[in-house]
Amino acid sequence: MSALGQDEQAALLGLGGSIVQVRAGVDLVQPGEKAVHVHLVVEGLIGRFAQFSDGKRQITAVHLPSDVADLYSVARPALAPALQALTTTTLVRVPLAAMSNLTRSSPAIAEAFWAYCAVDIAVLERWAANLGCRAATQRMAHFLCEIGLRIEDAGRGNRLDFELSITQPQLGEALGLTPVHVNRTLKALRDQGILGATGKRYRVLDWKRLCALGDFDPVYLLLDGPTRQAA
Repeated sequence: MSALGQDEQAALLGLGGSIVQVRAGVDLVQPGEKAVHVHLVVEGLIGRFAQFSDGKRQITAVHLPSDVADLYSVARPALAPALQALTTTTLVRVPLAAMSNLTRSSPAIAEAFWAYCAVDIAVLERWAANLGCRAATQRMAHFLCEIGLRIEDAGRGNRLDFELSITQPQLGEALGLTPVHVNRTLKALRDQGILGATGKRYRVLDWKRLCALGDFDPVYLLLDGPTRQAA
């Protein structure tokens, strides 16, 4: 994301907003609901999802601490994404009108938001490609590489050893797999000596092989420093 100066950072902090905590499974924004807030994740995980006429859901993004789950709502409030707390989550709700006004008054902030949304779109494209073209083990490998790097970048763990507090059914909703298939896929990665997973703790035993299996190139994440290197 574009770097912001002290004045822009102060303006963002001055927006205020309310701090709320929600339980796992609570919908923050219902499908089709118009946006009135922007959601910044402080602790926990938020899932963006699509819901079908039969009630089934597909998780289309996982938002970690420091992520803004629905920033593009600033430009298109009527297209607000549906959001659900995947775990017990603490977040800041910023009034959409205040965020929109600030964006119009500050080109630097508008540019930073634009860059953030560009990465958001790039992640969505990779997820779509994984679902459409890759086998289960490849999907899982790519997902774990991406999440591991994003957790590391957020200062919440290490790409080789991190906690991901979502259930296997939720993993299935993100990867287009049944819970049984998720379990088999994780077992296959363990049996190959690539992954050690115990409950919600994931230990990557062979980062290079995991990246190769998932055909993972982190450039689309636009991370700074050594985290950009897949090897």
